[in-house]
Amino acid sequence: MGEKKKLTLKEIGTDKLILIGVSGIALILLSFPTGSKKKESDNSAIVSTETGAEDYYTETEKRLENIIEKIDGVDSAEVMITLKGTGEKVVLKDNPYEKEKSKDEERYVYSDSSVIVENSQGDSAPYVIKEIEPEIEGIAVVYTGKESGDVAYKITNVIKALFDIESHKISVVEQ
Repeated sequence: MGEKKKLTLKEIGTDKLILIGVSGIALILLSFPTGSKKKESDNSAIVSTETGAEDYYTETEKRLENIIEKIDGVDSAEVMITLKGTGEKVVLKDNPYEKEKSKDEERYVYSDSSVIVENSQGDSAPYVIKEIEPEIEGIAVVYTGKESGDVAYKITNVIKALFDIESHKISVVEQ
């Protein structure tokens, strides 16, 4: 049977040991994330979400104008939607309570840490589990067409059905 030969430090050599040590330190240092890009990406993510909400409500105004213009007695309409607040994002929290042990007791301490995700470009942001759109504060409609209380009533009912807001927060005016 063959004998197993043990490898000694003299056989490896000091040059190879130094090279292995430097390589290990370099790998450890390269594994730490850099924070130079983080602030730029966080700001751009916030801007893009705010722009997205604004675009959503601009598109909603246009769609509502198209629906109102299909009502009998309305030739054209212009709609403005006002919002209450700016919306909210709910982020995923990682272990909201941490266990602390001391000699005599064990207690739980609240820790506010969010789960962070990173995309392929290295940008990181909190993991959003739910987005709450801002509430509609009111809707104003200015239309041209037949001046009639019936037309204003129909427009108000359409808005109430679509947006679930109270009638005193809806203003319909004939131009």
